[in-house]
Amino acid sequence: MSDKNLKGLRSKIDKIDQELYALIQKRASHAVAIGKIKSKASPKSSFYKPDREAKILRNILKANNKGLLPDSKIRTIYKELISGCLSLEEVLKVAYLGPEGTHSEAAVYNQFGSQVSRKPAVTIDDVFFQVTHDEVNVGVVPVENSTQGIVASTLDMFMKSSLKISGEIEILINHNILSNSGSLDNIKKIYAHPQSFSQCKNWLEKNLPNCEKINSLSNAEAALIASKEKNSGAIASSVAADIYNIDILCANLIVIQQKKEGQ
Repeated sequence: MSDKNLKGLRSKIDKIDQELYALIQKRASHAVAIGKIKSKASPKSSFYKPDREAKILRNILKANNKGLLPDSKIRTIYKELISGCLSLEEVLKVAYLGPEGTHSEAAVYNQFGSQVSRKPAVTIDDVFFQVTHDEVNVGVVPVENSTQGIVASTLDMFMKSSLKISGEIEILINHNILSNSGSLDNIKKIYAHPQSFSQCKNWLEKNLPNCEKINSLSNAEAALIASKEKNSGAIASSVAADIYNIDILCANLIVIQQKKEGQ
């Protein structure tokens, strides 16, 4: 391709970017106007409407049958656009099972985009407490995964609480071995949530048969502990590796589909 053709294509992209920018700002102005109407009609209610967001995404993805970008990429782009526009109406506060780096936090990103205020909770009970007492607008908790089934503590809380499920989020979980020890041979003990130990049982028996296994409240907490201890490892996500500055020694031990619920 000649420099002239390349320059021409880039010029077209620049023009499209300017058009997109103008349309995004126009969309944002409509979102602000809607927010003002909502605040007058119902001052204390949240502007976040999952059914409306789901309808927007369905319509966009329905039109993507011949697009070059796959549905997953289009969905991510629109999630961020919706999240940004919603932040002009209100800063949506979302509680999730923490600490930072958990799969529940990943579900928050997946569902609400990055323009929300994330509130990590110590327990599932605490997520319910924060939503019930209006400390946050929405809570995200694990409810089921493809290898271990339902999360009993979540269902127990739904039985005790008046909160309702407002949406379902499905995410793929990739388990990794994190450690700053340099190699698997140097790992003497490994931390993880009991469920992750169960899910990775066969891999651990084959690759780390003599390693001491220590339960943690979450895989994110496991990564934090392992990042500070010599000859220690953790089963956790790549996000946790970034947050707690710990190396990924083995990636994608197993891939699990997990469901999260928002109340």
